[in-house]
Amino acid sequence: MIHFVLLLCFCGDPVWIDAPVLRPMEKVKGSTVLADVESRMPAGHQYAFPAMPMTWCHETTHGLHSNLRSGRPGYNACYVLNGKAMIIKEPRGRLSSIAKLIPLSLRGPSFRLYLIEQQSYWENEPTYMLDEWVAYTNGSCCGREIAENGWHFELLQAINFAVYSLAMAQSVSTSDPTYDHTQLREFLRYNASRVRWLIARLDESGEDNTHVRQIRAYLAAWRTGTESASLRAFAAEYLGESMLGE
Repeated sequence: MIHFVLLLCFCGDPVWIDAPVLRPMEKVKGSTVLADVESRMPAGHQYAFPAMPMTWCHETTHGLHSNLRSGRPGYNACYVLNGKAMIIKEPRGRLSSIAKLIPLSLRGPSFRLYLIEQQSYWENEPTYMLDEWVAYTNGSCCGREIAENGWHFELLQAINFAVYSLAMAQSVSTSDPTYDHTQLREFLRYNASRVRWLIARLDESGEDNTHVRQIRAYLAAWRTGTESASLRAFAAEYLGESMLGE
């Protein structure tokens, strides 16, 4: 297990940390994104899927998060590529409370798996949403880079988790009214910008398939749907900027 010694002081401006390279490499399975994540993990780790680079990147992101938060109980960690990571204090909150804030039109294909069934494991750890969001975002970057089959579905999940993570912040505003949102707010802004970049690249590509159409429908429900109005209003107030191009 790799331990990262961090000075955690989140008063004032948000704090990003460096995730060090352990094994320099340029590409893995043709992907610089996968190499970026893989290079920060020890050799022989359990998260590799050689036949599925996008899944390899997704799952190894989870492993790296685990290493980054090791020895820091009460905190989670998120790695957003290029050596950049953030440590975020776990607020008081419940996964079940987050699920209730997400309207039917914004419940993606894995809503039940992650926000209902996973309550058995992560009910009291709401930043679980961020862990999955980043894994899907990093996986999308890898899949897009090498044009792996299924990367549009990975992106759909990253878009879904952008909304779920925002709902988490809204839920925490009630469940933990004294929580310092400095780190969480900055993280939501940053990773949302990464998802918007991926959406823009998809728009430019002109690609069209079942999952791309699902992405279009979900974004329309988010940007203009009546059911999403409350979450959109919270996003405008909380972030002070667009979440997903609304």
